[in-house]
Amino acid sequence: MAKDWRFFTELDSSHFVLQPDTEQDMMMEALQHRSNRTGNKLLFTIATFLLLLVICGMLWFVPNPIGAKVSGWVKANGYLNYTPEEATKLAYSRCGGCHEVEKIIKYCARCGPPFIIVSNFMKKYIDVANTQGANIAPFTTAELMAIIQVWNGLVGNWEADWRKDDLKKLLAINPALLPLLETPPDQRPIENALRAKAAPGSYKNYNTGGVPKVNTNSEPPLAGGH
Repeated sequence: MAKDWRFFTELDSSHFVLQPDTEQDMMMEALQHRSNRTGNKLLFTIATFLLLLVICGMLWFVPNPIGAKVSGWVKANGYLNYTPEEATKLAYSRCGGCHEVEKIIKYCARCGPPFIIVSNFMKKYIDVANTQGANIAPFTTAELMAIIQVWNGLVGNWEADWRKDDLKKLLAINPALLPLLETPPDQRPIENALRAKAAPGSYKNYNTGGVPKVNTNSEPPLAGGH
């Protein structure tokens, strides 16, 4: 019996000695499995991110209808700036969709307020037209700022001929344009880039005290401008 007792004691002892090693192995395997899963998820996340970058890059840099729509939406909502060329095309297409562009080109300081105030009438016209079923997309603030700068540069800017307080009052219905009013014309990127150009047939006015000068330039303001 004594021998049997030692046998079971040794057996039990070896069992208890080995048990911690077995638990440690199990824990290590579990940690390794979890690490593998985490690594796989990380690799999948990185691969997905890179794939999205490639897709976005193709949509943005490779000419295609979807990319053009995405780019147009991004710029119309002010996330990226319009270039002078893009702004000119926007002005001709958006304004020309409601009336003849000739009406804008022939506009001058003797006709009425500067274009930053005319934008109020542009917005009102679209609101009224849409109530009559015209279905014209409203202007965003970024679009208006770009279009105002285009006509200021190509047709004229006589904001300085008006009292700034009066201009601010007239912009009360559209205060989002006040930052543009407070920005000097030579610090407005689109307008400043177009000041040396002119729309063919326009009366180029630029703070001339209301005295228009006929533009005899027969060349378009920018390639593809209209």
